[in-house]
Amino acid sequence: MGERSQESFINRKGRVLLLSLIAGAGFLTYTGYLFSLQIVKGFEYQDRARKVSQRMLPVPSQRGEIYDRNGDIPLATNIDSYAVDIIPAEVPKGEMESLKRELSILLSVPLEEFEKYLTPEMYHLYQPVEIADNISVEKIYFLAEHLDEYPGVTWHQKPIRSYLETGSIAHVIGYVNDITSGELQVLYNQGYKSGDVIGKRGIEKQYDELLRGEEGMRYRTVDVRGKGVDAGSETIIEPVPGKDIVLTIDSKIQKLCEEALGARVGAVVVLKPA
Repeated sequence: MGERSQESFINRKGRVLLLSLIAGAGFLTYTGYLFSLQIVKGFEYQDRARKVSQRMLPVPSQRGEIYDRNGDIPLATNIDSYAVDIIPAEVPKGEMESLKRELSILLSVPLEEFEKYLTPEMYHLYQPVEIADNISVEKIYFLAEHLDEYPGVTWHQKPIRSYLETGSIAHVIGYVNDITSGELQVLYNQGYKSGDVIGKRGIEKQYDELLRGEEGMRYRTVDVRGKGVDAGSETIIEPVPGKDIVLTIDSKIQKLCEEALGARVGAVVVLKPA
């Protein structure tokens, strides 16, 4: 009996030891897994979460100015203005049409204009879609104060072109406008994208690549409503302004010639007798 009891005791002790080893191994494995998740892969998951909640917004560059030969009178310059965007996927389902109607009234833009840029096929996109430009700063302030009432709505600076004292050289200076779908198909590989402003005629078109500059980028963390959080962590890549251009035209002499010619049809030749 003594030997059997001792053998039974040893067997029980062995089973307890085996179970203890299995439990210990399981505990160490679980602890190691938690350590891997929280420490080793913690930074990786944190980076993933940051990227998911990080919004990338373009910062437009200032278009280069155009001067006459004296370099003191800008024939084409920029005026600060804003454009309003919608991120379609952030608009609650079923609220897009009512949101567009409210923005149409607020921004004084016909509803039909919104339909040109924001169609139902785009409602799943997370990229900002520009719906209106040349918006006053007062209306932007109103949007900022009532942001919760306009889900998915954001805005960005978009300077507009201003032409001063162009007169008879307007055709030489040209003008700018939003890029068309046809132009985008041709110029996409040159860095142009939807919503860009591009030269259409004259100097604006001929030297568009020099005048346009390079847009910057703003990275900011947002909450589920798209509102900015932790402003201190915002990262901005500053835009590169476009290059200024100086023409050989003397705007003062050009104006004198216009006044001398008046309503008559003809041409004026300016010579230097000396």
